[in-house]
Amino acid sequence: RPMVSGMLGAPHHTASSVAQLHPSFMNFNSVQLLGKLGFSEEEASTTAEIWEAHSKDGRVMTDVEFTEFLLARFARSFCSSNDQSMDDTLRDGIKSGALAEGIDLSISIFWRTFDFFDTSSDGALDLTAFGQGLQKVSLEGDSRLMSFIFFLIDQDDNRSLDQTEVLTLMQELSHMASQLALNVVKLELPLLLAQGVPIAVVHEELESLQAKLSAAASIGQRQFEQTFGGLDVDRDKRISLEEWEGYGHLLPESYQLLQSLFKGLV
Repeated sequence: RPMVSGMLGAPHHTASSVAQLHPSFMNFNSVQLLGKLGFSEEEASTTAEIWEAHSKDGRVMTDVEFTEFLLARFARSFCSSNDQSMDDTLRDGIKSGALAEGIDLSISIFWRTFDFFDTSSDGALDLTAFGQGLQKVSLEGDSRLMSFIFFLIDQDDNRSLDQTEVLTLMQELSHMASQLALNVVKLELPLLLAQGVPIAVVHEELESLQAKLSAAASIGQRQFEQTFGGLDVDRDKRISLEEWEGYGHLLPESYQLLQSLFKGLV
């Protein structure tokens, strides 16, 4: 799989510039379309705002914009606040490259998710494809999400997973999440200090967050083999989709982290 076709932070026109001229018209059309796809009013409004912030002129989203979208929404999981100023800070972090610092954007979490959304395989998403993908990943419950994560790991599309595939994704996830959490704290620091939060408190929160992420990443090889063995019910050294869905509760904390990141997309 080639790397994304451009660099994060590369300038491109976004729907926000168009929305400044016709915000209500663009948002109304997007919300209406998403409503027809089955989104609730609140879900449609949130998704329309995301689409307009990350797509090209409100029309299309390539793998570059999609990676930016994923990174920004994953980052929200590590933010201390959910106000508008944080959205602006994350957008600035994307433009400057600070949000992606130290993160490998070619890992499967990014490109396999784009492939899952890009059902037409034409390298670009319209709002319908974007909305349908979000429904399956974030809004249709844990069973559907488990199937998606199976797809995420099954890079050779043979409908079964081996130990290497599962362990590789969990290791990539742990590194990405740890680095992203650190990047978010760096971006938030000026805002927190301006709000009067003591620097010592910020450091304590950062240490606590890093400790939790380290715990999620600390699964040893032996522990992982035991976990894999519990899922491999028929002992063929591979995990089928049925085994994955039936015994997913045996997966380590890093899997729960992955679930929570995707649930937070909308």
